Amino acid sequence: MKKSFPAPALLFVAILFMFDAVEAQVKKPGFILAGNFVYSNPKGSFANGYSTGVGAEIAGGIGLGKTYLLVSTGYSYFLGKGDNENMPVKPFKVGLRQYLFSKKLFVNADIGRATIKDKIKGTNEVHNLRGLGAGARLLGLEAAINYEGWDHAGSNGFSNSLQYKVGWNIML
Repeated sequence: MKKSFPAPALLFVAILFMFDAVEAQVKKPGFILAGNFVYSNPKGSFANGYSTGVGAEIAGGIGLGKTYLLVSTGYSYFLGKGDNENMPVKPFKVGLRQYLFSKKLFVNADIGRATIKDKIKGTNEVHNLRGLGAGARLLGLEAAINYEGWDHAGSNGFSNSLQYKVGWNIML
């Protein structure tokens, strides 16, 4: 009598490998928590009225694979030149971050709103905000360069700055 034990066992092993292959193709969501110190260098006509900016930001996000949706907020303080008062800026942004090369390098783009305190009028103004940047992540630390700007209320111009960011980045 011939035993047919190897055929069902091989079938069982083949089914296990199929389930493993399917599970490996399903991406599980990842999470990011980040915090950065920000140094800003005003550009264009904005540099005529303000020298530098310093601040901090925090961010959180969720992603699949190498693409993450991030939400961030922070506080920056631009030092005025001449008669210009110092200017606090509170941004709130939503953006995308795409990681490259084993999640060591990234590019990002974001849009949002910035609340800017007008000390002369004594009011808070809300401006549209946009930014584009790139950076690197290594051992939980990150460094990035962003070009960010917001529109002027009642005019066609933008206030732009080049931002240097250094901080931590935890991926779960």
